[in-house]
Amino acid sequence: MKCALKGIAFWIGQKDVETQLTVKKAQHLRQRYNEMQAKFVEKMELAQVAYQKAMRQAQSLQQEVENLNKDRTELQEKYSEKSR
Repeated sequence: MKCALKGIAFWIGQKDVETQLTVKKAQHLRQRYNEMQAKFVEKMELAQVAYQKAMRQAQSLQQEVENLNKDRTELQEKYSEKSR
């Protein structure tokens, strides 16, 4: 009877160790997931900032092109008036 009781106690101890290892592994995976998620969010924020900067620059360049076209048109008009 004592032998059976010791066997059961050992089995329970082994299951407890397995449970502790599983919990530790789950905690480690949760921590790793949170770290990866934080890095991903940081990279996405950087990409968004870069995209916004590129859009502002594109809009600025588009405005500059429009201004240059307007200036060119005005100069062509002035030249055509002077050449008459």
